[in-house]
Amino acid sequence: IIRDYFPYITETETTTFTDCVNCLIAFTNSRFNKDISLNAIAFLRFCAGKLAEGDLGSSSRNKDKEASGKISPSSPQKGKDRKQDNGELADKEDHLYFWFPLLAGLSELSFDPRPEIRKGALQVLFDTLRNHGHLFSLPLWEKVFESVLFPIFDYVRHAIDPSDGNSPRQGTDSDAGELDQDAWLYETCTLALQLVVDLFVKFYSTVNPLLRKVL
Repeated sequence: IIRDYFPYITETETTTFTDCVNCLIAFTNSRFNKDISLNAIAFLRFCAGKLAEGDLGSSSRNKDKEASGKISPSSPQKGKDRKQDNGELADKEDHLYFWFPLLAGLSELSFDPRPEIRKGALQVLFDTLRNHGHLFSLPLWEKVFESVLFPIFDYVRHAIDPSDGNSPRQGTDSDAGELDQDAWLYETCTLALQLVVDLFVKFYSTVNPLLRKVL
């Protein structure tokens, strides 16, 4: 449905894009079938690509504007100017509204207990940021760092806390399980840190005001 009818899904009401993303995240969280989860992650990548193209619900918005007389089909230049004059703020707000649920969902999925799922989610998350980050404004990047990327490291810090004496290790099985968990947490955190540095270097001209927060 998403692949074949995506334009129709978002044509009538653009907020259905967020519903679509939330549905895919729910499918990914399902433990019923790993392949279903991996396919859902692939479709999250598909949705990110569609969002980056900028055509989300554009046909319905243009129809509404034509009906209200804001855009005249016979005067395309005027419509273009109006879009630049009045649409910039709305477009930026839409950008944050649509991008954030998708990126935040991928961030949460990067700590799925299944190795294939967390690696796939982390890859799609950073591929999306790397491929489409040039479209992001500084406020959107600030939101991404604070609510999408930093929580990854917060999760690791709280999951591996040597001062936490409330959960003592008991027995060899418990030790092995915790060591395995620690290993993949460190692996995920190390990879995420490398990718964050790459992102900061790539988009430094935009995100340099955030350097102090990142450090």
